[in-house]
Amino acid sequence: MRFHIRYEYVTMLRVQKMIFNGVKKLVPKISATEMIALQSGTTSIDREIFQGVVSSRKFAKQTTRVFDEDKIRELIARYPSQHIYPNSDYKQLLIFMGINGFFSFLIPKEYGGKKMSVQEMSDILTYITSANPSLGVVTMVPNSLGPAELLLHYGTYAQKNKCHF
Repeated sequence: MRFHIRYEYVTMLRVQKMIFNGVKKLVPKISATEMIALQSGTTSIDREIFQGVVSSRKFAKQTTRVFDEDKIRELIARYPSQHIYPNSDYKQLLIFMGINGFFSFLIPKEYGGKKMSVQEMSDILTYITSANPSLGVVTMVPNSLGPAELLLHYGTYAQKNKCHF
């Protein structure tokens, strides 16, 4: 009886290994960039969510805000339409957003930006996007994929001071 159980267990391990090796051949290898991304972060609350046991810890709440909430309300009140482009007012919209700092959430204050926390930026983008998804995208893109970030990371001192974010 004991030999029979051990034989079934070994057989099961062999089948699992065959399945694993078969799937391993189908799944593409992780690129160097993906590996860096995987190794650079922390699991934070994600691990707990996937395990199904989220501990009741208190997260630090941000009390000071950098961005003026009245400007956000004014933006939404002025441009409630879903259609940003094509629209006859799109230039005025972009000028308003630029003058009021909607494109400089990540830019340091020394270069004329707002340099807010990720939490505050997320709150603002959520609020704008819930009122007008198109407006949310117009706000998000320069604050995540914009040339300002490239200039900050790779630009010379003269280039950084020349650009008024």
